[in-house]
Amino acid sequence: MDAFDNLKNAIVQQAAEDYAAAFMGSKVGGKEPEDMMRECEQFFHSGWYTELTNGAIDGGWLARNVKIRELRKAVKSL
Repeated sequence: MDAFDNLKNAIVQQAAEDYAAAFMGSKVGGKEPEDMMRECEQFFHSGWYTELTNGAIDGGWLARNVKIRELRKAVKSL
């Protein structure tokens, strides 16, 4: 994997992490959770996201799985 692939992966990973934090109710970068989630969802369904992932990872699938992961972590911590 070259540096360009690492950068593409890091962008998508950061968006997923921001989405997870916002989903759990945290402000991200000074933005309210709802605003950050909306921004991430727009990114996950954008042409840029598709280009970064080479169309290999559906954005809707990623968003759903981030939510599932966060809910499982929350339940496990109870």
